[in-house]
Formats: sequence, structure tokens, C-alpha cells
Amino acid sequence: MQVETERLLIRSIEEEDFNDYAQLAKEHKFFRRFYVISEEETKNSYWKMIRSSGDEYFSMFLKITGEFCGSMYLKKSDTKRHWFGIDILSRFQNQNICQEAVRVMLNWVKEDREWDYLNLEIGAENAHAKHVFENMGAELMDEKIDPSDMSLEELLQNINKNNDKPYARNQRDYILRV
Repeated sequence: MQVETERLLIRSIEEEDFNDYAQLAKEHKFFRRFYVISEEETKNSYWKMIRSSGDEYFSMFLKITGEFCGSMYLKKSDTKRHWFGIDILSRFQNQNICQEAVRVMLNWVKEDREWDYLNLEIGAENAHAKHVFENMGAELMDEKIDPSDMSLEELLQNINKNNDKPYARNQRDYILRV
């Protein structure tokens, strides 16, 4: 995939993107705690995870400067859900890059895959992402609660209901239609 908008170049991930994704790993809250072990090992682990996941990753660049500003991905899934994610480097947030890129992705999956929607997970604490995607028309489909608040029976029922994807703590599942 390679698509251009007025401001962005969006293309499939390439090996030359390693250092760009290392920037994302450094900002990503999950990997931030590992940087105390070894920055190089963390970057390599993040890159290996991305490249071996089977998910499709797309790199985003500002056309005018060529700067990497983030990535989008479509998760490999054996279900009828089309899981989507996006990460924007902090210095490019609040510039409507997310909305611009998501519109491109929605159009592309409609044309290329004949999909009518994308599913996305938003962490319960991520009010900004919730606001952005709800303003784009995303609808709340399911809300996961902290499993420590459940009885064993409730936990097992929830896992059985959600066996199409791993149980996630404090996640909200949304659907964004084309």
C-alpha cells in the first residue's frame, strides 16, 4: 500500500523504518518501562515483535519534510472483526494527523478488502483517543472491566463470551464504519 494525502505519505512498513519504530517504542507506555534494561534490546524486541506478528503495518510520513510521524496497523485475525490500531509520535499529536490517516485507511480497506468497518480498542484511560474516534463516528461495542473486580464465575463467563480475542484489561472496543 502507498497512499498520499495533502500532508501525508502512508506506505507499507519497510526494513529502513527500524529507527522510526524505535522512536515509537521509546514513547509507547508498554515499552517505556523496559528502556531501563537496555535501549538497544528494547528497540530490537519491538521491531522483532512487529515484523513477526503477522499484522500489517503502515508507516506515516509528513510529505513536506519526510519526517516519520507514526504507524497504523491491521491485526491478523481469524474472526470477522477487523482490528485496527494507530500510534502517532507525541510531537505530531493534536495536528489532525490521526483523523487524516484513519480516513485514508477506511477508504483503502473499503476498496482493497471490501470491508465496511474497522474495530479498534481504546484503553479506558485514553480520553483523548476516545474523543477523537467518537468525533469520527466510532461506536462503543463492548467495555471490558478489570478482571480483579469479577468473581471466578463472572471471569469465566466473560472469557467464554470473548473467545475471539484475548481478554483485555480496561479496554473499550469500538467500531468505525466506512
